[in-house]
Amino acid sequence: MPNLGAAPLQLAGVLMLRLPLSPSHVAKAQRVLAVAGNRSSSSVERVREAFLSPVPALLNALDGRERERFVNDTLPYIARRAMSLPSCLDGGALPTLHGEGEVTLSRATVASLLSSMFLDLLPAPPVDWSFNTFSMNSMLNLAPSGSVAAKIHCLVHYFERLAAAESQPSAHGVWVYPMGAVVYRRVRVASPPDYAASAASLVPLYAHVDGGIEDQGGALMVDFANKFIGGGVLRRGAVQEEIAFVQNPELLASCALMSVMRDDEAIVMTGAEQFSQTTGYGRTLTWSAPAEDRTPRWRDPAALVATTHTESSSDLVHVKQIESGLPRDLLLRCVVAIDAQPYMLLAHRDTAPVLSHDEVVLLMQLRREEMDRELTKALAGFSVDHRECSLALFPAVSTGRWGCGVFGGDDQLKSLLQWIAASISRRELHVYTFGGAELAADLAWAMDTVRVKGSVTAGQLYTALLSFASEYGDGSAPAGAKCGAGAAGARRVPIIRLIISRL
Repeated sequence: MPNLGAAPLQLAGVLMLRLPLSPSHVAKAQRVLAVAGNRSSSSVERVREAFLSPVPALLNALDGRERERFVNDTLPYIARRAMSLPSCLDGGALPTLHGEGEVTLSRATVASLLSSMFLDLLPAPPVDWSFNTFSMNSMLNLAPSGSVAAKIHCLVHYFERLAAAESQPSAHGVWVYPMGAVVYRRVRVASPPDYAASAASLVPLYAHVDGGIEDQGGALMVDFANKFIGGGVLRRGAVQEEIAFVQNPELLASCALMSVMRDDEAIVMTGAEQFSQTTGYGRTLTWSAPAEDRTPRWRDPAALVATTHTESSSDLVHVKQIESGLPRDLLLRCVVAIDAQPYMLLAHRDTAPVLSHDEVVLLMQLRREEMDRELTKALAGFSVDHRECSLALFPAVSTGRWGCGVFGGDDQLKSLLQWIAASISRRELHVYTFGGAELAADLAWAMDTVRVKGSVTAGQLYTALLSFASEYGDGSAPAGAKCGAGAAGARRVPIIRLIISRL
């Protein structure tokens, strides 16, 4: 049997608390293992007995053959990994970050943590710790639906892949997959800069109509996060953050490690592997195929520089300088979780009877304190420069319509704010518009205009944005600007062109 013993754990942080595992943690996992081995019961009966609940969503996600494979092979693996968790953690307690710091876990330890979450073995944190749900039982027992079944399929596939790898013999008799580690980091902008005074030159901005955030190599990938990391991933949620978390299940560990984010914080996760591909969005989400993650790993600095971005002698020097500090075989995928303001919800509290709801939403976003909040949040994520998420390894940011779905953010305004934050962070910006040709055209025009003007600073763009916001708020904005942002039948406010023309 492969070695499932303790795995390395590294901790560093200012505000770290430990959540002790239940004394019965191992005993509960042993019971699941015994239930899975009872071949006299049907697969349905064994699944229900293992979880001590009806688990309708879990059973709905698996057909008859898949249930047999799950209960005979995958569930025993999950139970064994869950049994190993106490020995993988320092003092048998789960580290939780409430302030700046990091938790680095081997990917084998992450598998043990996710197995414990899957079997609902972790103790609930105290209410005042402000954590998202991290028991998968809440999702497994939902009424069956397409998107919930798709998420469960992603998670089961993750465990199936690990179980299959465990059964393969190795040269040294030691289980070596998955290799590497995952670094879960919490960062903060302690003192936001004076954005109007920023002398940082605007970085190159690239707008993409097609493709997705994950397609840009050598870039921080922006997670349009909920302030409770993971959002509704373990409930019914199935939008950008939730989809990323089930495609890359090792991101889910952050739900158990990180308390709610504050306005000046971001969560950065490096090293999570993609296991599944999906299609659709929201209610149409469907598991489509296994993913073969070809993201480079930390092995040979020269090869990594050539793979992740344009190679130069200075790049190689910078990368080699951090070589000794990185976990070997670290998968060089870095996900930056930043939560946007929920303007659609906040606008209901704002009474302005003479304005349409869309105008209220846009006016709220154009307040200086609101723009500063979003800028500081984006800067917290974009400016990270630690050993595993350094500027040398990740010289770009890959993002999109952050906070512009159900949260009601204006995609033009959010793109400009992210441009300012990326420029201060010295990372070029790639914006994926998910088919938004008009937004892509406006951003391309903005970049061309800035290139013609020469050096334009982040402070100048911020000042032009303030000028437009002031005129829009008092009704003196240019003709064509004073209309609902996205209101039915109304023209789109040309925010990008009106602001860039002021530079």
